Amino acid sequence: MHMPQEIIDWIMKNLSTESVILELGSGEGTKLLVDLGYTVYSIEQDPEWRDKYHDNYIHADLIYYPEYDCWWYDIEVLKEKLPAKYDCILVDGPAGDSGVRKGFIRWSDLFNMDVTVIIDDTSRIGEHELVLELQEKMKNEGYMLFSNEISTTTHRVITLNPGLDKEKVMDFWGSDLKAYCIFRKVK
Repeated sequence: MHMPQEIIDWIMKNLSTESVILELGSGEGTKLLVDLGYTVYSIEQDPEWRDKYHDNYIHADLIYYPEYDCWWYDIEVLKEKLPAKYDCILVDGPAGDSGVRKGFIRWSDLFNMDVTVIIDDTSRIGEHELVLELQEKMKNEGYMLFSNEISTTTHRVITLNPGLDKEKVMDFWGSDLKAYCIFRKVK
């Protein structure tokens, strides 16, 4: 599975090919971005995907953090190896059970958050919760939820809302749909 074409289209429309993209989780979308001329840094824990499409991989194993009862990338590796400058963060990893990506908000202070942030796979409960938490945090920092779409043959815009019943969300979105959210700094 790879990221929805709508994400690629949005990136092509809004970011010049001189832009640097910091990607959490590498996949087929990485190859598309590199082939389009973007500089991509990929944080990756899976040896199968490391060093596959470019020379800017950051090898960061998943570590269990008992104080937070969660798994996420090795933060010491991230502190040492994150690029100094990037124009977009694309959260499409780490791979794993729904919710493993919520480490992104827990350790968001490691990242330059003054850039566009794209969250993929928001049709999954864990990623939906990540978006809700990011939406709350980022609106206090001058961000807005720029786009929140489900990628199907007909596009529907969903307004994220903390009161949504998780079971109804899954019934509505279904497991075969790809959904994503884009946060942008309000200027």
